[in-house]
Amino acid sequence: MKKRTRAAILIGGMVTALAVASPALAAGTWTVINPPDPAGGAAELNSVFAASPTQAWAVGESRVAASGDNFNALIEEWNGSAWRIVPGANVGPITSTTPLYGVSGSGADDVWAVGQDSNTSTSLIEHWNGTSWSLVASPATEPPFGQLNTVSADSPTDAWAGGYAFPNSTITALIEHWNGTAWTVVPDAAASNTRIMSIAAVSPSDVWALGRERSGRVRSSIMEHWNGSQWSVVTLPAIGLLNSISAVSASDIWAVGEPGLIEHWDGTQWSQVANPAGATVNLFAVHALSADDVWTVSTDGMVTEQWNGTQWNSVPPAASIPAGFSEGGTEQGGPSLSGVPGGPLFAVGGNFGGGNNLATILEQPQP
Repeated sequence: MKKRTRAAILIGGMVTALAVASPALAAGTWTVINPPDPAGGAAELNSVFAASPTQAWAVGESRVAASGDNFNALIEEWNGSAWRIVPGANVGPITSTTPLYGVSGSGADDVWAVGQDSNTSTSLIEHWNGTSWSLVASPATEPPFGQLNTVSADSPTDAWAGGYAFPNSTITALIEHWNGTAWTVVPDAAASNTRIMSIAAVSPSDVWALGRERSGRVRSSIMEHWNGSQWSVVTLPAIGLLNSISAVSASDIWAVGEPGLIEHWDGTQWSQVANPAGATVNLFAVHALSADDVWTVSTDGMVTEQWNGTQWNSVPPAASIPAGFSEGGTEQGGPSLSGVPGGPLFAVGGNFGGGNNLATILEQPQP
């Protein structure tokens, strides 16, 4: 089911290790972190969620063996000073692909990680309760070959996940809801050939889902809104591909994409906002820390920008970003940029250059 978009990633098994903590840096300075690689192999990280200044989670995938096409879920945790690999839930025999594409939550003891389990041809859903990760059942009504790319929660009883399914050889958008007891499939408003790439849950009656629609060779973005009872399509102001969405409040939401697209929701409509980097950059992720502190990062990590409440300003990138760095790893979706007010702020991905496929993290200690 999964179509690989990157070079193979290597792993010998799941082990716990620590990355060397980075030294304190001045505000506005990015640094590159090489998180622990499973058994000295390699991996890629697709998504990150910062729950507090001393806890963050990054998820992705790693190759089960040096040869073959089987990939295992990878989960890494930040404890305030270093990253370590944490065992996820037992998904059964690691004889097929079980990657994780999205991670988010409502707090340190309520974190969701989502992806795909090709053992069962369904989505893969894991939950962290503050102590351990456990498997949570996908909806029985989920269409065949379901895959979840992104997840967002505004409380322990209200979480949303999005992706796509592949029934009858046709790609269809997939949106699922957690009510505190079980996940259910919720009909959406998108046309066929649509994948949900990013989702932002503001409240039980205010959720946004960003999708990517394909018609022939043409790809376009679609924005959907949940009003508490149904999904509907909302008009966007510019033509292009949006990759990520993040919300401050019901009247302050940001979305970014390509070519150089930055768009803002003010509670009434979406509008395009001037981008100092111009139209040549691919903005892959956005994360809103507050109304006057929003960040966006390009796919290659070489362009970072910050909203100060009035305008977007360019911020120098890390000095030693690997030449093969790509934010978000497989680019399936999910928030690959996340932080907390006052720091830290993380952007995750993989280094696909020079034949080395290594998980890579960019950090702002004090954004």
